[in-house]
Amino acid sequence: MSNSTEYYGTIKEKAGNKAFIVIERNAACALCRARSSCLASAKAEELVEAVVLPGDAFEVGEKVELNCAKAISRRAVVLVLLIPLVLIVVTVGISVLAFDCGDRMGAVVGLALVGLWYLALYLFRNMLNDGVVFTVRKINIKTV
Repeated sequence: MSNSTEYYGTIKEKAGNKAFIVIERNAACALCRARSSCLASAKAEELVEAVVLPGDAFEVGEKVELNCAKAISRRAVVLVLLIPLVLIVVTVGISVLAFDCGDRMGAVVGLALVGLWYLALYLFRNMLNDGVVFTVRKINIKTV
């Protein structure tokens, strides 16, 4: 089992030992033949800054593989999914049981706390990004 998460993208820009790579994320229906005429097919592009290892030479427009440590991916899941879920469940539970509020009021307070949590993540995004490092490698294309 690999200790990193892989993504694939195209180099958009190169500056020194850094490369800016466009990752194209397709919806689950990406392999469907009707996706070009379907409104449900979602396609999003993200721009990621990656470190180019010494000795590697890349050209703009080249297809590459990005690697990120799985520990960083796990931390992102905890910060973005797990903590907000716990906030909602605990807040609704406390609101209903301890303060005798209705379910709706508990849900509103829970969602407000989650909104504040995401605001805090946004405000501290630069500090959170300090440990996140993507490395870039050439894609080994095997001919059959």
